Formats: sequence, structure tokens, C-alpha cells
Amino acid sequence: MFDFLKKPVSKVADKAQTLSIEEMLKYVVEKFKEEVIFSTSFSYEDQIITHKILSASLPIRIFTLDTGRLFPETYSVWNATNERYNTHIKAFYPDHSLIEKFVAEKGPDSFYESVENRKGCCYIRKVEPLKRALKGNALWITGLRAEHSSDRHDIPQVEWDETNNVIKYHPLLNWTFDEVKDYISKNKIPYNPLHDKGFVSIGCAPCTRAIKPGEDFRAKAQTLSIEEMLKYVVEKFKEEVIFSTSFSYEDQIITHKILSASLPIRIFTLDTGRLFPETYSVWNATNERYNTHIKAFYPDHSLIERFVAEKGPDSFYESVENRKGCCYIRKVEPLKRALKGNALWITGLRAEHSSDRHDIPQVEWDETNNVIKYHPLLNWTFDEVKDYISKNKIPYNPLHDKGFVSIGCAPCTRAIKPGEDFRAGRWWWEDSDKKECGLHVHVVD
Repeated sequence: MFDFLKKPVSKVADKAQTLSIEEMLKYVVEKFKEEVIFSTSFSYEDQIITHKILSASLPIRIFTLDTGRLFPETYSVWNATNERYNTHIKAFYPDHSLIEKFVAEKGPDSFYESVENRKGCCYIRKVEPLKRALKGNALWITGLRAEHSSDRHDIPQVEWDETNNVIKYHPLLNWTFDEVKDYISKNKIPYNPLHDKGFVSIGCAPCTRAIKPGEDFRAKAQTLSIEEMLKYVVEKFKEEVIFSTSFSYEDQIITHKILSASLPIRIFTLDTGRLFPETYSVWNATNERYNTHIKAFYPDHSLIERFVAEKGPDSFYESVENRKGCCYIRKVEPLKRALKGNALWITGLRAEHSSDRHDIPQVEWDETNNVIKYHPLLNWTFDEVKDYISKNKIPYNPLHDKGFVSIGCAPCTRAIKPGEDFRAGRWWWEDSDKKECGLHVHVVD
């Protein structure tokens, strides 16, 4: 029925590449007359498009889907939008016969029980009303952005929707979140206050929650190369990005990527006072290779003096409690000072390092230090690490050639034997489930 609409898609797409959003909205109205429609959920993005349409008095019909399970805040911004622009945004509702039957059979919150139930609920409350709303229209405008999901990174700004027989146009597809917020602020556009509470995508109340800091960066990390991701976090957080190095294989790779690209990411190390001579050698070699000066943080002298006076210089061999106390003073407390005031902490962690790290995400929120953590090499294999070091002739700790995998303080690190676990060379006198120093605490989703 609408096959004739498929032909203009490429022409409309070409226009979208050269025209501003305002010009493009006028163009589609001229092209498709009254058959242009825009769906809003009153999100940041949708509010911007609503503003552009209504401020220009364009004859584009705006509608929303009232699922019957929206947040009170969504109704508030709906009312505020009607008042601000002296309009009445039309709502489409679920077919009462379908939703009554579904709830009678499945229950009001059955979407928690299975994906099938959730999709069934979504179909009745959103998909079927959307089909009614789009029927008879030629072009559907949406608020989709590529950053919303990794699935959306490669979609075109103008595309053919086979399911609904309509052309789709995504004006804000390539906008960043910062650009969206800035536009909202500058134009004093009404927005959903839930956005200020960590809600990014706002749908039905029982199916939507605020995201944790860093969760929105996970999709970026999945699609961008390490080099691209490092540039992205610098653009996002400016001078609040920091990288901690122990001069391990992994840390040397990240240092190479940062300094070779002249990125303004501060690099620091923790000098515990008990490091191997070889660690200082590779530290010096790194400074010389990249013409840099890697900053060191040291233990608080009052804390370490008291600890050694009470416990002795090698008390970490006597108990887990003593060892963790030593680690806290020599590493954890200096780390807290180093991270203070930063937004994102880059680390050299790899999943292979420990069984506890197999399920951690590449980007996570560190509740202890109130910082986002990014692990660029998380999924690299040991062979990939060694190969990169070799190909790029990066300085590395010669202890790696002697069977040392994880290199920390000299009295707490040994070479591992063939077949031993990666962490077997650290605190080998303790149970394997206690082998963390407190620098990296993970909460797996």
C-alpha cells in the first residue's frame, strides 16, 4: 500500500545531511503535508523536538502513548508542555479489551515473571497503540539518539520502517547527552524532573529505574576502540580523568596509548616503599621513553611509622589482618588521595587476573572512591598483552620474563610456577579467596 513511499527515503536522507533540523522539519512538511507525525514520551530529546516544532508553528501532529503505568512526573511535564506552548498533545491508549484480558490471565505485574510476558505487555500498552497512531502517515519523527544503545550506533538518520510502512526521521541521532542538556537549559524547556535523579530513558514506572554512575558509558566502551574511548572520556570529563600504573604489562600498554596520543590524562603510581628495584627501573625507562614524569603518591608517614612500631616491618606474614592493614596504609589510603576530585579512574585490570574479576563490567561505579572505573584491557588475553608490548617495543618490568605475572611489593610477590593461577604469586601464604589488597572492590550487577 505504501510502497511508493520507499522511493523518497534516499532523497529525504540526503536532505538530512545538509539541512539544519529546523530546515529539515519545514522540508518534510512541504514534502508530505499533513502526513508527518511526531511521537513524544516527554524525554529530554522529545522535548527539544517538540520545542522546535511548536516554536515554528509547524503543522506536525504530536502524540504520546499513555500506557496507564507512567510516572506522575511524566504527567506533570506533559501538562507543563501543553501550557508552555498553548497546545494539546494527543494521547493514544491501550485497547481496553486486550489489556483487560492480559491482566486477567497474567496479573498486573506479570512482566517481571518472563520476557514473554514483558513483551506481551509492551505490545498491548505501546506497540498496538503506536500502530494506530502512525496509520495513514508518511513520515514519523522520533527522539532516538545513537548514544541510547549500542544497537543504535549504526542506524541512519532517515530510514524505512517496514513494520509500520513509514519513513522514520531521527533529528537528534548524533547529538551527545551534553548537547541535549545544554539545549534544554538554554531554551528553558520543561523537562521531566526524573532526569535530575539519574533516570535517562523514562518509560513505564515499574519497568524503569535510575542508572548508576558509569552505566551509560558501558555502551560506549563496547563499540569504541580503546583509543577512541580514551579521547571520549577526556572530552567528557576534561581534567578529571586519571590513570594508576604499577608498571605492569597492562599498565604499560595503557600508558603507551595515553602518552603516544598526548592525551591530558594524569598518570600516577603508588610507591609503597617496598617495591622491587626492577619496578623503579621500568618507571625511569617509561619517563625517558615518553618524556614524562609519572607522579608518585606515598604512604602517610605517621600511619606507617606507627604501624611498623606496633607490628614490625614484616608483620604481613603473620595474619591476614596485618597484611590488609599494611596494604591499606601503603596503597589504599594513598590511592584515595590520588583519586580525590576525579570523575573517572582508568585501570589495567584484566578478567584473567582473578576469578573475582571474570564478571565485572568494563565500566563500573566505584562506591568506595565515588568514581567511575574504566578497564580498557579487561577482555584482553595474556598473549594479546605480550604481543602488543613486543610489537610496540614498550618498556616493561624484566621480572615478567622470570615468571612474575602480578607484580606488587617485593616481600609479597613471587614468580608463579607452570600451571599456577595468575594470583598465586601474591600473598601465597594466604587462602586464595582473601587475595585482594583493597584497591579494587567490585559490585557485579
